[in-house]
Amino acid sequence: MKVFSITSPAFCEATAFFKETAPNDVQLVLEDMVQGGSPALCSEFWYQVIERKFQILLDAIGAVMDDNPDEIMAWVDADCQFFGPVFEAMKECLGPMDIAFQMENGKETHINSGVMVFRANHKVYNLFAKVLDYGIRIGGNGDQTVINHLMRRENRGEVSWTYLDWRFWTQTAVSVGNLETPTKILLHHANGTSVPNPVPEKVKILNAMRRYLISKEVPHIPKPKL
Repeated sequence: MKVFSITSPAFCEATAFFKETAPNDVQLVLEDMVQGGSPALCSEFWYQVIERKFQILLDAIGAVMDDNPDEIMAWVDADCQFFGPVFEAMKECLGPMDIAFQMENGKETHINSGVMVFRANHKVYNLFAKVLDYGIRIGGNGDQTVINHLMRRENRGEVSWTYLDWRFWTQTAVSVGNLETPTKILLHHANGTSVPNPVPEKVKILNAMRRYLISKEVPHIPKPKL
């Protein structure tokens, strides 16, 4: 399965976890935005990365959707780390649906668009095109704000969707959802960092989760600084 993502010099310390832990059942398709910029939430570079994200996905889907619309692909933000093979679990979660999203707070109340598995069909292509057309700079949280709005308020059955289960874990499930981290997750997303330079905080979170899963050391991770 092709897994798409974007890296940049600004995020290299965090993306090292992503590259080093990628399992053999995925093919990483990475684009390095070498010009770099501030990694801060809502910075100009942050918005440029999100815009490029959907251009990459539209190109990838557009290349195969007429001939192989059932091909399964995924987007995984590069501040994630893997703890085992993911393709079969992603396929299981997706089921017959068009797209499956990570749960933002470990609950089926809010979509996290940093981890998505989808079929490369016309419906998903049109959804991602809508995200760009809608404008990711509206609402302050980029594509995640737009996707939550589109799927929950404007989707009239055009795109069938579901959530990835607890095996695809967000840090905000702990820091916001107040849930206990399972010990057999397959992917961990170090999201929920809103400090001006989130990279050191992400590295701390990634290391803490790795220690927890390997040694069962309970990670002491502060609430995100909003």
